[in-house]
Amino acid sequence: MRLGNNRIGLLGFLLVMILSAVSTYLKGPSSSPKDGGDVSVRRPLPTPPPGDLAGLPEFSVEIGEKADGRGTAFAIGSGFWMTARHVVDSCDVVGILERPRRGLRARSYSVHRSADVAVMRIDRSAPPVRFADAPPQPGDIAYHVGFPRGKPGELRSRMLGLSVMNARGRYSTREPVIAWAELERFPEDSSPLSGISGGPVFDSQGRLIGVHVAGSVRRGRSFTAHPSSIREMVDRSGAALSSAAEALPFTPDTLPAVADALRDRGTVAMALCDVR
Repeated sequence: MRLGNNRIGLLGFLLVMILSAVSTYLKGPSSSPKDGGDVSVRRPLPTPPPGDLAGLPEFSVEIGEKADGRGTAFAIGSGFWMTARHVVDSCDVVGILERPRRGLRARSYSVHRSADVAVMRIDRSAPPVRFADAPPQPGDIAYHVGFPRGKPGELRSRMLGLSVMNARGRYSTREPVIAWAELERFPEDSSPLSGISGGPVFDSQGRLIGVHVAGSVRRGRSFTAHPSSIREMVDRSGAALSSAAEALPFTPDTLPAVADALRDRGTVAMALCDVR
């Protein structure tokens, strides 16, 4: 009798263990990290389809009446230059400043219908940027290059995640953008980054991952066009990207020197807008 009870108890124990194992399998792995384990902040970056931006943090920017101004542009292919839409939209004449007091007028330009990116056609070629094969992920470091306030400058930032930018005024758009937390600027300054708009944003390998479109000095934030918007603009413009384009790697210590090299060889140039 005692032996029978032991058998029944053993069978019951085995049954409980089997049911527990099946339940664990059906639930899948636990989402809670183990004590002492590293918790990664990286998440796959989704590409939200147009109109499917619910749940993302939003902010608004005012696109004022167009006036003469400056921004940043960069070479993406033979005779093709990319910049931000708000830099060139509604301008009578657009182009780049090849060197002091020598501007080159664009033959034409086109803007993205729903994002803050644009492409100019200019009779001037320069070493193009190399595009990254994958979008950045939260926690990644980026390097922004351009002409803030009309002078050479650059900054380093860390990716926070996706946001929605609503543009109002001269034109209206609603688009996904990537938010970045500023880490440092060269030269050090707390002024608005006006003039760096349209500038290229690189990963540590020197590959293009964004276009600078907005910033918030108070919050220390920068925003770049989503890679899907950039790719769509490239495809629509007909620009032929070079698979052999050279990428210049960045580190926090070499950022100013690499940025100067990109400007010196003409890859990054000042964008010009003239309103008659």
